[in-house]
Amino acid sequence: MFPRENRTRSNSLTTRATRATRAWVRPRLSLSHISQVWLLSPSRLLGPMPTGKLARAIALLPGHATQRGDFRLWQRLATYGYRGAQFFCVGIVSTLLGHGSTMALVSLKPKTADSKELSPLVQTSVVWATFMVVSSNLRYQTVNCIEERLLDSLFTGAPRNLATLVLRFGNCFSGSLQWVWFARFTGLQ
Repeated sequence: MFPRENRTRSNSLTTRATRATRAWVRPRLSLSHISQVWLLSPSRLLGPMPTGKLARAIALLPGHATQRGDFRLWQRLATYGYRGAQFFCVGIVSTLLGHGSTMALVSLKPKTADSKELSPLVQTSVVWATFMVVSSNLRYQTVNCIEERLLDSLFTGAPRNLATLVLRFGNCFSGSLQWVWFARFTGLQ
């Protein structure tokens, strides 16, 4: 075997490499969270009403399909489709960037006998984006409906915040389970 000093040096190099990788991954994870939470959140129009037909129609859509207000059926259905398109775009771009950077980092690491192959970049991106349209979009619409229609009428203050926390935690947990099933169903896992 190696002398003790060589094993220690090797471990310290591995530790430094691991720290460097973790330090690089944190901003990437933050970018992913920003893209999937902030960009997909409902927003209000702060400036003047857009003048183009498509931009004006999009500005008149509700924040989620079941939002209270005087919205027509086509606006509610269009909201589901529009949010689905947003989820698809954010899903494909964030996966291309995130999984692509992970693949790049893994390619820098020397291959060992127990190395596992990562899933293909484009296939993973398309499957994840499709999952976001099918599952995440529907769960997003459902959670917002439950918060606005049920929790607002049942709770106020801290109990409402706790109920929202439980609801959103359950949404994340069920979404994770659905992703594992979806990944297996599509052959990614």
